[in-house]
Amino acid sequence: MSISSERFFALAGLLKKETAVVIDSGREYLIEARLTQIAYEAGFDSLTDMIDQVLSDSRSSLSKRVLLALTTAETSFFRDAAPFEALKNRILPEIIKRKTGARNLSIWSVGCASGQELYSVAILLAENFPELRDWDIRLVGSDINPYLLAQAKAGTYSAVEANRGLSPELINRYLISGKGGYQIRDEIRQKTSFYERNILDSWFPFRADIILCRNTLIYFDIPDRIKALRRFHRALNDRGYLLMGTAESTRHLHSGFSPADINGTNIFMKAS
Repeated sequence: MSISSERFFALAGLLKKETAVVIDSGREYLIEARLTQIAYEAGFDSLTDMIDQVLSDSRSSLSKRVLLALTTAETSFFRDAAPFEALKNRILPEIIKRKTGARNLSIWSVGCASGQELYSVAILLAENFPELRDWDIRLVGSDINPYLLAQAKAGTYSAVEANRGLSPELINRYLISGKGGYQIRDEIRQKTSFYERNILDSWFPFRADIILCRNTLIYFDIPDRIKALRRFHRALNDRGYLLMGTAESTRHLHSGFSPADINGTNIFMKAS
């Protein structure tokens, strides 16, 4: 199955409009690789026929399924060690010291996919900061994909997913073995909440001390990156932290952030 350039650009335009994700010319193979099976399962004779149907009814359940299949949802527990080391050794101790009187902490995982990043934060807190047990802790994840969010809310993972980033000791302490895989223990899962949100189209009324948005904005064009950074700046508490992917930055996009200067990371502090 293959698609014409006309259909590629039309579908790419719809994807950007609905999700802000940009697929550049020359990546037709990506559409073909990710959508061919969906076309087959949906009973279409060709990929072209399915794309035509999606373009004619962009609000259908088929359209949503197709567009979500074109977004990237790669994640794992404790993905990339450096940001979590920074949280444990620098960021959280600083925030805890500063907020001893208020005794509250809020963390937002943007583009959380199936939830491993937010659960990693919850495990990190439980493992390293017993002084937070009587604090008001709010751990929030958001994503545009309702199917992945359903998994995040359930906290269920296959053995392969659990072993990507979690040691046997952490699995034993924080997951329960069950049929076909594992589930995050209730005492961790109940500390989290997950919401279906598009960070560009709907403002999420949430104030955070830390925002994790890693390897999401690399798929946006410059205007949408700026728009997202404005959202984050508004959502962060004073002196809050924004953790981004290694290929991402606020530089030249938003003047309200300053580098945190933590080696091996792209972490920024709300400056004004």
